[in-house]
Amino acid sequence: MQGYFQYIMGGGSILLVFCLFMVSLCKEFWQTILAQGFGMGIAMGFMFLPSISVLSQNWKRRRAFAMGFAVTGSSIGGVIFPIMINSLLAKKAFGEAIRDTAYLVLGCSVAINLLMRASPPPPKPPGAAKVEPLKFFREPRFTLAATGAFFVAMGLFVPLFYIQYFLTIKGVDPTITTYSLAILNAASVFGRTIPNAIADRVGPFNVLLPTVTLSGACVFIMFAASSSAGAIVFALLYGFLSGAYVSLVGPAFASTATHPSEIGVRMGLPFVFIGAAALIGSPIAGQLVIRTPTTFTAPVVFAGCSMLFGASVLFFARRAQAKAKGSRRI
Repeated sequence: MQGYFQYIMGGGSILLVFCLFMVSLCKEFWQTILAQGFGMGIAMGFMFLPSISVLSQNWKRRRAFAMGFAVTGSSIGGVIFPIMINSLLAKKAFGEAIRDTAYLVLGCSVAINLLMRASPPPPKPPGAAKVEPLKFFREPRFTLAATGAFFVAMGLFVPLFYIQYFLTIKGVDPTITTYSLAILNAASVFGRTIPNAIADRVGPFNVLLPTVTLSGACVFIMFAASSSAGAIVFALLYGFLSGAYVSLVGPAFASTATHPSEIGVRMGLPFVFIGAAALIGSPIAGQLVIRTPTTFTAPVVFAGCSMLFGASVLFFARRAQAKAKGSRRI
């Protein structure tokens, strides 16, 4: 990443803003898929991982908290943008409303590129081997962690995508339904900072494992979210717990590195699998919604079981990491 960070972030920022403006002009479904699905997806991929990797290079003592604090931005955006879009759409046409949000994204992108800089990693010791990414998969701790993260991610985003639809079919107050995603994201702000502060003291794997397990169990509480009170409780709990996974998975993989020069690769490779899991998880849940449209049983069971299975794999990853490090603080 050294030497290319500014190009990656700058290119991703330009592509993101351009595609968002293009979304405001879309008239056909294929145009939306091209601009929002492919274009914005590629742009966000360019921007997310390098920005997190830079933090992991600059912070060592409070690395988990720094990375968790950084990703609270997406939670805050998850609160602001739904409310902003709903308010704009009540007053303006779709295209104009999207362009207003694009200007906000443009301002944030300018700030990103002015504030973030990559620092060169410390020199390797003499005779150190060149980083070979595929060799990392020969390490049980790395392979198990990547596998566990895959299954967790496959179920993690299902409640986020379908919570409003679920509450609608359950007859929950429309106001609560509208703001349920904002409530979930607001709780996620605390889930991405408090567990990370603890992780700096006890190790990221030691906090990641229980929060992922509780997240998977919490998915089944969705069945009880058939009232306004139940919906708020579920949104708060799941927002906090799922936020912990999003913010801790990066520090967990970074902790497997034996040298700072490995951090970017050790984080980048698992995020390929995490991204693929997130891509296929929600469409699978969508097909399951069709099978149980009124009870929502199938998608909830799918998401919860996928996350709990991933947590069980992460349990063995944690054991392998403890063995490799010779310490319980992992």
